[in-house]
Amino acid sequence: MKRCSKCKVEKLEADFYKNKRKKDGLECSCKMCANAVREPRKHQYYEQHRAKVIQQTKDWRKNNKERKKFNDRKWKLKNSEKVVAYTMRFRKNNPTAQRASNLKKYGLTIEQYNELFVVQNGLCAICKTSGKIIRGRSLYVDHNHETKQVRGLLCHNCNFGIGNFKENIDSLLSAVKYLKQNE
Repeated sequence: MKRCSKCKVEKLEADFYKNKRKKDGLECSCKMCANAVREPRKHQYYEQHRAKVIQQTKDWRKNNKERKKFNDRKWKLKNSEKVVAYTMRFRKNNPTAQRASNLKKYGLTIEQYNELFVVQNGLCAICKTSGKIIRGRSLYVDHNHETKQVRGLLCHNCNFGIGNFKENIDSLLSAVKYLKQNE
């Protein structure tokens, strides 16, 4: 047990920061009192040197990409409840943001997707079924996995069908032949 020099309260040694220069190896003031002094100073420094701090942070992130990625993953694992809560709040407040983010993978905007939807009359490009919400989604963006070029919009079944055939035309023709033989 040790008495804090600031608040004069008797506390556990774990409540004090370490300091090798002190006889007992601990700071004179407890962590709470030390933080009460440090926090305003940190904020004051940040406000006075904001541009410098931001640039240093950007430089560090640029030079330590793998370490940043590792630290982010570690933080997300440790704070998974916070991440889930934030994600749910964000999606609720920004309903089109997730859709826009998904479409960005294909180089499409929501407007371009809607244009494609209108061109296809809201129908699947293969089976011509309605593009109404099926399994929580409207029509899927079909794209060539090698060239990344968008081919059209497909329903759930057609999109997964092509995916299960690994976009192999010979396999698809073989399946058609099989079906015709066994009508």
